[in-house]
Amino acid sequence: MPTPEADVLIPPPRQQAWETATSSSVRDHALPQERSTAFRLFVGSAIVIVVLLLLGVVVAALSLTGGGSQLPLPSVGTPQSANEVLQGLKDKDLPIGESVAYTAKNDPNDLLGRPNQYTSKATFKDTRLNHDPMADKIDIQHGGSIEVFEDQDDAIARKNYVESMGKVFSPASEYTYREGTVLLRLSHQLTPKQAAEYEDALKDVL
Repeated sequence: MPTPEADVLIPPPRQQAWETATSSSVRDHALPQERSTAFRLFVGSAIVIVVLLLLGVVVAALSLTGGGSQLPLPSVGTPQSANEVLQGLKDKDLPIGESVAYTAKNDPNDLLGRPNQYTSKATFKDTRLNHDPMADKIDIQHGGSIEVFEDQDDAIARKNYVESMGKVFSPASEYTYREGTVLLRLSHQLTPKQAAEYEDALKDVL
C-alpha cells in the first residue's frame, strides 16, 4: 500500500530553476551583441570596398586623361615676356647691345596684342654687326627680335609666315627659332655659327 509521502509532489530545487533562468538570460543577452559585432564588420567591409572602387575609378580617369588631351601646365620660372627672354640671352653672354621693347602703340607691325598675335615683342642689336648710324630705329637686321605668344599654335603660325616671306623676298630672309611660345628672329647678316649660339642660348633660357 503506498505511503502518504508517495502522493506528495516534491517541487524541484529552487537553485536549479534560478540557474536555468540565468543561463537563458545570458544567452539571450549575448545574441544581440554577437549580431551587433557581425553587423559592424559587414558595414566596415562594405565601406572598404566602396573606397577601393572609387579609387579605381579615379585612377582610370587619370589614365584616360594622360592618354588624351591634357591641360598644359605652366612652367615654373619660364620667362613670360620678351624682355625677360632678352635678359636671359644677355645673361648667356651673347653680344646684345641696344634694345627696345614695343607696346601696342609703337609696334611697327601693329600686331602686338591683336588676336592670335604676339603678346610682347623686343628688338635688339648684335654688337658684331655693322649698323647704320643714321638709322632712327632698331630693326631685326641689326640683330634680331623676340616675339612671345599666348600659345604654341600662334607661335608656329607666325614662324611659318615669316619663313614664307623670306622665300618670296630674299632680302627679308632671316633665321627663325621657336621654343614653346617664344619666336626668336635673327638677322641674315649673322653667320650660321653665330645664329646657332642664339639658338642654344634660347633653349637654355626656356
